[in-house]
Amino acid sequence: MPASSSVAAAIAEQPAFSPYRGERHLPGPDVTTPEALENFIRDYTMTIYHPVGTCKMSHDALAVVDDALRVRGIAGLRVADASIMAIIINSNVPTIVIGGKCADMQLQEVDYKLKKELWGFRENHMAVRFEYEYHDAAGQWWRAYGNELWEFAPNGLMQRRFASINDLAIREDERQLR
Repeated sequence: MPASSSVAAAIAEQPAFSPYRGERHLPGPDVTTPEALENFIRDYTMTIYHPVGTCKMSHDALAVVDDALRVRGIAGLRVADASIMAIIINSNVPTIVIGGKCADMQLQEVDYKLKKELWGFRENHMAVRFEYEYHDAAGQWWRAYGNELWEFAPNGLMQRRFASINDLAIREDERQLR
């Protein structure tokens, strides 16, 4: 932690940040040696609240996860912690509930398989076709399929996403993704 704190401080001291940098408060200007920094970190570091707001949950272009806590664009990965919450809650109970709900959802989507195909792209737009299959805890197989259109901002980040998704109950012998 002292090494990363020193790097962060060195970055903040660069001339390019001068117009935005105010007076240094913590650690104060008297913390000048590695030993003093380590003592400061030991004395002032604490855990408080669960970090929130770093993994937006929604269906819009800025969302990191969908309403089933699946990370967009990475098959098989979910986020099940407080980072999906929009505001800080002074309790760990919501985080425990999120984890439990995620476990329940994972049990509902057994043998999940995803396939995405690039349809085309032009300038700052990309179109993809996708389908995925899974079965729920009762053994019912499902296929979801659809199309997505992604629009990217000049900085390369996705700024809009449109999706059309259809869910269809299927028999196990109708599976196409294995």
